[in-house]
Amino acid sequence: MKNGFSLVELSIVLVILGLLTGGILAGKSLIRASELRSVSTDVQRYITATQAFRDKYFYIPGDLPNATSFWGTLGGNSSDNYSYTCGLAPTTISQPLTCNGDGDGSTLYIVGTTGYVYERFRFWQHLANSGLIEGQYAGCNSTVCGLAVSGLTAGINVPAAKMGNSAFFHAAQYNGTGATSCCGGFAGTTSIFALDTGKNMLLLTRTASPAAPDTLPLRPEEAWNIDLKMDDGLPGTGKVASNKGDTTNNPCTTMAGVAAGADSGAAYNLPDSNRDCLLFFLRAF
Repeated sequence: MKNGFSLVELSIVLVILGLLTGGILAGKSLIRASELRSVSTDVQRYITATQAFRDKYFYIPGDLPNATSFWGTLGGNSSDNYSYTCGLAPTTISQPLTCNGDGDGSTLYIVGTTGYVYERFRFWQHLANSGLIEGQYAGCNSTVCGLAVSGLTAGINVPAAKMGNSAFFHAAQYNGTGATSCCGGFAGTTSIFALDTGKNMLLLTRTASPAAPDTLPLRPEEAWNIDLKMDDGLPGTGKVASNKGDTTNNPCTTMAGVAAGADSGAAYNLPDSNRDCLLFFLRAF
């Protein structure tokens, strides 16, 4: 005689499966909530570290014109350490050697060069060398430094954020009219508000380029939540802002394309469940 499961036994199994599924989903939600809370904590930590660096060395990280006096010369053009060529020789990140900045108060351009330079990456290297943040960083676009990675690479030339495929980036001034590579892997002026950044800002952005959707770190609701806690909850105004997006490319907000003078009317596209948002932390220091 074969015995099967009774209805009571099957019910118990279904209840247990339901509890396990609910626990897994609740656990994922708690992990994600922790990741989101870490954003504001990390931003404040980097701002505080930068202010401490400036108090000690009288320049912001990356811009320090005598950095090699403290940590040694990395290589390249040793007679002009803040030039575009400094540090282009293959290297590793297991040493504090570095290059100087040009001391102009920002990490936008180096005097006498025609392209982007590595003060934006030296920013993290100088901070780490000073002991004000943990880790060691390559100080430039990783491939150009001779490392087998490119662009923004968490733990190599920028610090990782808690969520996957994302990191913090130090970007220079951006006013909505140019410098399309300002934004750590997110290019395109039509997808960015005309932001009043001041000279320096932090950016929570991606470190890889996965297929759409979910190409950026945050869902609109998550970006709104962080923005509201730290600022005004609006993506185009205040000290915390986001990418504008359009109807087909990262629709983070309700305002598609360029709408000069109307950025204050934008809102986060809360029904969008994809990760279509990055965050700018403007005039950070």
